[in-house]
Amino acid sequence: MFTNKAESAAYCAKRFAAKEAFAKALGTGIGRVVSFQDLTVRNNENGKPHFIPSEKLRQFLVEKNIKQAHLSISDESKNAIAFVVLETLDV
Repeated sequence: MFTNKAESAAYCAKRFAAKEAFAKALGTGIGRVVSFQDLTVRNNENGKPHFIPSEKLRQFLVEKNIKQAHLSISDESKNAIAFVVLETLDV
């Protein structure tokens, strides 16, 4: 999958940053509500990153009226950054 350790480290760092940004946007941090295992980060056919939540997290998001999580990930040299915007239902 990876051709060297640097690619592997960059891949993991970006996924970690994405999960951390999601938990912070949710206002819970990593812990009781969201664990690292509750989120999977994938890319669609065009390369756009998106989250796949666990069933437990999906139910929590429904309760909080959150319908969409928008994710942007970037890296440069040895740094990775992710931004998450949570979109809620009109209530």
